[in-house]
Amino acid sequence: MATKGVWAFIWQSFLLLMGSSLLVGILLSLLCPDAAGSGIPQLKVAYWKDLGAMPWRPGWVKLLAGVISLGGGASLGREGPTVFASGSAASALAGALGEPRANRRGATAAGAAAGLAAAFNTPLAGITFVLEEIIGDLNSRYLGACIIASVTGAFAIYAVVGRQPAFTLPDVADADWHVLVLSPFVAMAAGGVGVLFQKTTLRLRLKIRRESKVPMWLRPCVGGLLTWIIGVNVFFAVGRLGVFSLGYDDLSDAMLGGIPWQVAALLLVAKLGATIVSYAWGGCGGIFAPTLFFGGMAGFFMGGFVNTVTRWLGFETPFLTGGDQILLASVGMSACFGATVRAPLTALLMIFEMTNRFAVVPALMIGTVASQALARLWGGKMNFYEEALFQDGHEAHHVNPPRDLQSWQQQPISMVLNRQVVWVSDLSPDALRELMLEHRYKAFPVVVDGRYGGAIKRPAMLEAIKQGVEPPIEPASLCQPDETIYVVVERMLRESSDVAVHIDEKTGAVYGIVTLHDVFRAQSRAAVN
Repeated sequence: MATKGVWAFIWQSFLLLMGSSLLVGILLSLLCPDAAGSGIPQLKVAYWKDLGAMPWRPGWVKLLAGVISLGGGASLGREGPTVFASGSAASALAGALGEPRANRRGATAAGAAAGLAAAFNTPLAGITFVLEEIIGDLNSRYLGACIIASVTGAFAIYAVVGRQPAFTLPDVADADWHVLVLSPFVAMAAGGVGVLFQKTTLRLRLKIRRESKVPMWLRPCVGGLLTWIIGVNVFFAVGRLGVFSLGYDDLSDAMLGGIPWQVAALLLVAKLGATIVSYAWGGCGGIFAPTLFFGGMAGFFMGGFVNTVTRWLGFETPFLTGGDQILLASVGMSACFGATVRAPLTALLMIFEMTNRFAVVPALMIGTVASQALARLWGGKMNFYEEALFQDGHEAHHVNPPRDLQSWQQQPISMVLNRQVVWVSDLSPDALRELMLEHRYKAFPVVVDGRYGGAIKRPAMLEAIKQGVEPPIEPASLCQPDETIYVVVERMLRESSDVAVHIDEKTGAVYGIVTLHDVFRAQSRAAVN
């Protein structure tokens, strides 16, 4: 398209990007609104809250929307839709083979590992990503299933496209001392870009969800239009198309030394802006590829900048060779991805597998430590996926309870108590509608004048919104965090209540809430283990 003339490129790229964005918006709004975004947060919700049970419909909608979005030029990645669709397909297949809903976590985890291994040609990273990010336990009982599935996925992609790395790199010598010295600084810079991307994207996403009057089906078009404006201007400025879609061609050119470091800086800023608006405005795609692009360009920029500064200081030969700059770009890729996702082993192994160069490993190890430290210091406790889930009203309880039922029932209720309480103070239909859009909880405590006044359930809220009236307030059981699960559940059953609330006896303030669904879900996890 870019070779057919200036005006042809302008209008054809505009029609392609806007047409695909509109199609994605209509597809998501009509068939599955939850399929927007990466897909990995939704996979985590299915794994932890629904015991791995995933319907097939969101999976194929996500996959189809992701293909259309990336094919049209949206500045997002392919791994999110691939992992989600693979996990959904594996869960649905397990169900078709007779696996009960409460025992599909293994299938979902294995499917996700196979999908990531196939998407990036990275079987080791596929295993570690599922263990680090989805399961959160490197000693998980699903390790064997993940290994088999990841190797199978990698073998399948090798059979189709051959065993080739995602990026083209020349032979790289072992890192010299000055590369290792520069690695933590490059990692902190690239990690800072990753944290900036996370905070900016999710804040804009939340603001759009709360304040935007643009209908859901049209929102991806806003991101597509802004991406097109940024991408066309960059193309006319430097002749590069890396802002659109994955951007791997420009990243490979940078690794081969075919891009000046000043252009790398421009591509970094432009790609960052395009990805932020694409994701925040409801596009369908992942964040792996963009964060790798950010980090690679940041590392390459810093390498070129160091060479320029040392030249100004009187060095006759370049301080960093071309191979050194490639190593720093690899460090940047690993650091930016790791800072955004907080999966250090995956970040290290993924870049090693994608570049197929062992010489990058020592520098990657140094960079990984530096980027993780910066991400935790500046980015807070939650990674990109966890913060997106928190915005959507989800809180995944990663409970690893005792193995026998009696010991489990004697655990304190605080193990499953949700302390990030969202309460209702305005019972008007508009306020209830907004609350339910932001949070997917099954019950909400009611707080009047700062004191607990009962609870309302989601079905009652839906019915009240339809009729334009206030929902009925029901009494809920009370509990204290040091009471055992057995005592609290027995009280809830005796009082015919499926909600228990922890309140301050003196002030009436609400400090926590738990439902029978929360308890039984965690108990099922105990039974599975």
